[in-house]
Amino acid sequence: MNISKQVSLFTNRAVAATIVSLALLAAPAGFAFASVTTTLSPTGNGNFSSWDGDSNDVNDSDPVDCEDSSADGNDNVSTSVVNERESVNLNESSIPNGSTITGVEVFVWDQAPTTAGGTYQTFVHNDDTNITTNSGVDLATTGTGVCTAKSQVIDVADFVKDSGTDLEIGVLKTATNGSKVWIGAIRAIVTYTPITIIASSGVGGSITPSGTLEVDEGDDYPYTMAPSATYIIDDVEVDSVSSGRLNEYEFANVAVSHTIGATFEGGWTAPSVNSDNSSVSNPDTL
Repeated sequence: MNISKQVSLFTNRAVAATIVSLALLAAPAGFAFASVTTTLSPTGNGNFSSWDGDSNDVNDSDPVDCEDSSADGNDNVSTSVVNERESVNLNESSIPNGSTITGVEVFVWDQAPTTAGGTYQTFVHNDDTNITTNSGVDLATTGTGVCTAKSQVIDVADFVKDSGTDLEIGVLKTATNGSKVWIGAIRAIVTYTPITIIASSGVGGSITPSGTLEVDEGDDYPYTMAPSATYIIDDVEVDSVSSGRLNEYEFANVAVSHTIGATFEGGWTAPSVNSDNSSVSNPDTL
């Protein structure tokens, strides 16, 4: 069978395989890039330090200790003075640069030294913009003998995280009830939308790396497409636009999210070697 007949024989099968592959790739093209959450703990003192104590006193892991003079030495920050603030720095290194931070939920563990009901609010401070956002809703200590967990979602303006981002969380003493407040621990759950590259492949080959990859803004990310036996690369789509039959593709200096997908055409075999071929102009039949 000559090459033209071999190609013709597999045409219908190749078209069918391509249709299946394109169906598999349709979802990433219109993919809504999902938000991610991460828990961040204190890594040092913030810009506000009016309460008694410091960041070392509010970085307890579970179980949290809110009382003074505890055995582990990590006690609390405390105040009864209205409008005093205390904040801690967060380590945002786990959030890729270029991600958009969309929400911060502040978690605290409080206790009353003598009289329950002392009021306070949590807040977020963005040192990049020098904007402090209070929760706007008072919390109150629950009791004198128990360290109680509470949380507030802070409505922060969306911003893009970079290598210099300095995010702080803290507590503000309010006037509704002037009783003293102990805070035994504080941390945050930060919600962000990362820059991602979503890579997928149809039947008959692979793309490496595959799946969803969170990436850092400004970095380069190479991809490799490889067909399986009896397949060739049919097309590589980058952000839903055909880029042709590529074995490799690199996203350089990434600034936004992307998709990449490969489809493969089946029915191909390599010609076998025939040692009896004696003439280039009249080769033996394959």
